[in-house]
Amino acid sequence: MRRIGDKRKGEAAPSASAAGALIAIIAALIVLYILFVPPAEREKILEGTGGDYVTSEEEGGNTTLFELKEPRMFLPETEKKFERIFPSVTLYITEEGNVLKKVDSVYARKSLFSEDIGNIDFKVDDKEHTKNILLNFAIKEGKGRLTVRINGNTVFDKEAAAGNIEPIKLDDYVKEGINTVLFSVSSPGALFWATNKYSLEEVSVTADLLRTEAQESTVKFILTKAEKENIEKVMLRFFPSCTLGTVGKLDISLNGLSVYSSVPDCGTPSVPAEFSPNYLVSGENTLKFSTTKGRYLLEQIKLSADMKKVEMPVYYFQLTSEQIGKIADEDANVTLSMKFVDDVETKNTDIRLNGKLILVNQKEMTFSKNINDFVEKGNNALKLEPIDALEVVEMKVVLAES
Repeated sequence: MRRIGDKRKGEAAPSASAAGALIAIIAALIVLYILFVPPAEREKILEGTGGDYVTSEEEGGNTTLFELKEPRMFLPETEKKFERIFPSVTLYITEEGNVLKKVDSVYARKSLFSEDIGNIDFKVDDKEHTKNILLNFAIKEGKGRLTVRINGNTVFDKEAAAGNIEPIKLDDYVKEGINTVLFSVSSPGALFWATNKYSLEEVSVTADLLRTEAQESTVKFILTKAEKENIEKVMLRFFPSCTLGTVGKLDISLNGLSVYSSVPDCGTPSVPAEFSPNYLVSGENTLKFSTTKGRYLLEQIKLSADMKKVEMPVYYFQLTSEQIGKIADEDANVTLSMKFVDDVETKNTDIRLNGKLILVNQKEMTFSKNINDFVEKGNNALKLEPIDALEVVEMKVVLAES
């Protein structure tokens, strides 16, 4: 029986030199692979930079050295704070006393065989903002029981002596539109020869009308896509001038979502309201301020946010000795071209190419520049350093040979 570790006759131990040869072959294959892949791909392998943005392809005799394949927003690296300051806002609701109806006199009588019912009509245009509706009248003379009804509801029913009566509150019985008040007198009963009657003077319906034209106010502001994507913590601050006890709740909403709903401490230097960045949208945003009572003056209104740390990428492309030679002999040109989203906003950015500065300050949608004097043999580093947020739809570096 052969024991573990025994070797049969003629069986040789593995050679260390054979293992080394295998490793050398694998290493050689890797080196050959790196040498024969396109320069851009080789750059990715060796440097780990450039990502999916670097290409090297032939287009009608031109070589695309670099291409930004997807639109991208570029932000200033120094931009750490977002801030919007708004003008002062005044909110107020006032009550104005109004006479809805007034007549000099109303007469009501009833006998066994006849009856006269007094009536007045009045109109309410806005029930929600019409408060403290009162019926007022004075009794010049009266006999029997006086009944007052509004829209079929009895609001007064008793014998009353001459003189002014306590105003009758009508709020619970009034409707929007035309309202009718009826005055009637009780029957004299078996006294068929008698007549019960009431003569009323200075009959009126009064109410407090809430003036709500300045009950709410809105301010709008624009947020770029890049700002929206990079905002972290959002805070709204304001200084409320008001008189405590005379004001109602202050409501503040952003794009229809509540960010503040309370009675603030009047005169507090800065009232903070923190809310989620998800309340913000790219494009137009609307801040709405409103109250239910009293007067507010809101000053020093400021919306601020912390921004995520932004670091702009560096893009790389390569030029061979042969290509650099053609550029030097003016047999080839290298062009950097960019396309932006619109021709309205000013595009303001610095471009660093191998440490050399290229300035962009324009409204046009396209930018193009010959960069022969900026390029060099081997790796070339390209970086955008925007002054303001910049949205780039397309960016290319192209080598065109004569």
